[in-house]
Amino acid sequence: MLRITRICWFLIFASLAILPSPATAAKGRKIQADIDGEMMKDIKVYTFSGDDYFPLKDIAALYGSHLVWKPVSGKATLNMNNERFDIYIKSTKIVYGAVSKRLSLPTRYKGDVLCIPAVLIESADFFAFSQAETSWNPDSGILTIEHKATIAPPRYYSRGQSTRIVVEMLEDLPFVWSQGEREDIVLSFSRGRVHEGKINVGAALVKNIEMKNNGRLSTVTVHLASSTAIVDRKQIGSKIIIDIRAAASAQAPDIWISSDTAATLPVAADSEAVAVSSLAVAAPPPYSAARKRKLIVLDAGHGGDDPGAVGRNHTREKDVNLAIVNELKALFQNDEDGACDVVLTRTDDTFIPLVERTSLANEKKADLFVSIHCNADSPRSSSGFEIYFLSEKASDEEAAATAMLENAVVELEGRPTKKRARLQELLWSLVVNECINESSELCSLITNEVLHRVKIESRGVKQAGFYVLRGAEMPAVLVECAFLSNAREEARLRTKKFQVQIADAVYEGIKRYLSRKDVANARLRKENKSE
Repeated sequence: MLRITRICWFLIFASLAILPSPATAAKGRKIQADIDGEMMKDIKVYTFSGDDYFPLKDIAALYGSHLVWKPVSGKATLNMNNERFDIYIKSTKIVYGAVSKRLSLPTRYKGDVLCIPAVLIESADFFAFSQAETSWNPDSGILTIEHKATIAPPRYYSRGQSTRIVVEMLEDLPFVWSQGEREDIVLSFSRGRVHEGKINVGAALVKNIEMKNNGRLSTVTVHLASSTAIVDRKQIGSKIIIDIRAAASAQAPDIWISSDTAATLPVAADSEAVAVSSLAVAAPPPYSAARKRKLIVLDAGHGGDDPGAVGRNHTREKDVNLAIVNELKALFQNDEDGACDVVLTRTDDTFIPLVERTSLANEKKADLFVSIHCNADSPRSSSGFEIYFLSEKASDEEAAATAMLENAVVELEGRPTKKRARLQELLWSLVVNECINESSELCSLITNEVLHRVKIESRGVKQAGFYVLRGAEMPAVLVECAFLSNAREEARLRTKKFQVQIADAVYEGIKRYLSRKDVANARLRKENKSE
């Protein structure tokens, strides 16, 4: 009896030992969490003796983990994906993978809320547990959580009644292919991880593509619009390629079939369901000597000493621009049509004067010049995608302000060389007048693709006097992907998913434009022959 009484008193004292202690924290403040490019508000952070702490219950919710309290043993346990992470109360001790370690800071209480130090969620052990890279920026007040994906966002390309879908594995994963009762195509990946969401395709035979995670299993589901569609699939390296065509088609388009296993991405989409009726195009003629190879100059805005716009979370425009341009470069290089060559104005973090960028395009006799940028404004309230072609007069005040922001880099260029001075003195308005309609058409086609592929507000096609477009002797456009000054859009711009979506949209818009030119040229040659 005496032994039982002693045990009871021990449990009572043990419970008292883990009750909330008087708070030593400063007043908590609200911050934002960036989870895979999506912003969440009203997360709290507390400061104890100069160190930042997060409520454990909030952390569990942010990572989708199940929280279990164990007061007798003096610990809290996070459970996720059949793994556990033990955090000891008012202690520096943690246990993960049956290995006990010590943090540099202990857990603490704020009232009755258990708080864990920022160093815990930024640790290698927590990354292994959560499969998410975590960084805390106290200056901007943004907690960034980016889950590690083992499957890239699916890409799709349509041509009339046919659609190709490309799913790329970033790691070697076992997967199972199946088609359900509704004829939906399901790819199930063991130990996979996707960024969850839905891509609305809206093609003749495909409704959408849906990505989900369920524990250690990830699925990519292609929802078909017709149960009579014919589906072909193949795997080339890490890519799973799904071709979907109408039953009346004898085979998938020849232009998608290649013996070169390195070239796995298809040519651009010409989906009748996607294109605005006034912009609808016919399929281009088969590639031949009559179809001149096109040269596209891709310009990653800013670079070197010129970072461009900088977001609250210290995201630099020059880095995002180059990442998107590299995605575009890969798309054109892997294009099975093989009808386009690509030149980059910069391939690394180098400063290139504005006039030398279009000068390069002119020297190479490029067919198109596309400059990639991110927008910014001082109130930090603006958002959305917009695209520009050159005009001495801006289409509105906001367009003028954007041009002024992008043109400010000329201050870093120093005194102009004779070559640059001569180029700036060109009667560029004459050149623009020749290309203005073509540039406007390209802007419209790219915008149409962005509207269909990316969940972002469209600010439309605009005109302004961008120095980087001056002197271009070919259709030239400047793309403002989103606003780095907007915290929500900055979060999206940092993600591979958004960069891929923008690159896909610009790529498709360019390919549609080139398809229209090929059709027009083929018609012109036919008319000339008949004469």
